[in-house]
Amino acid sequence: MTTQAVSTVPKLPFQRIMASAMTTMVKDILTRLVEAQSDFVPSEEDVERIKSDDDSVKIRFRVDRDDVKLPASIRLLVKAKKSLYMDVILDSFFKDLVVDEKTFSVTLQFSVSDRKEAHKVWQRITVPYSALKAIGVGSNNLDLVPYFEDELSETSEKVNRKG
Repeated sequence: MTTQAVSTVPKLPFQRIMASAMTTMVKDILTRLVEAQSDFVPSEEDVERIKSDDDSVKIRFRVDRDDVKLPASIRLLVKAKKSLYMDVILDSFFKDLVVDEKTFSVTLQFSVSDRKEAHKVWQRITVPYSALKAIGVGSNNLDLVPYFEDELSETSEKVNRKG
């Protein structure tokens, strides 16, 4: 007795589907931050509340990619430390957050030291969603590496499949 198929399952690009879903989630989080800034008037109490409530958004991303735009001073620091990743925290000290189709940009406050004293400067970064490694909101963290593949991980997978 031969059984005839009554349905089919196509080859599904699972990684691409997951990356799309994760990008949508990250954009949603960042878009909500943008919307919250529209009528926000900062106060000292807000700084303390955000820190104590742990309402910050933490983002970890790869810095070894050409499409990650960092100020020269930050890029030099990252290279000197031989860092593969950089963490940014969006809490009380960010502005001009822009959420685009493939990237987000934000101006952050960095502490810069010279020989005499430390001072704070505002500098802009641009990060493609495909460079993200992790995102966290408060105590909730999500590792994005399994979903956002890049050339390095594709090369590693090919080597691992052969070996």
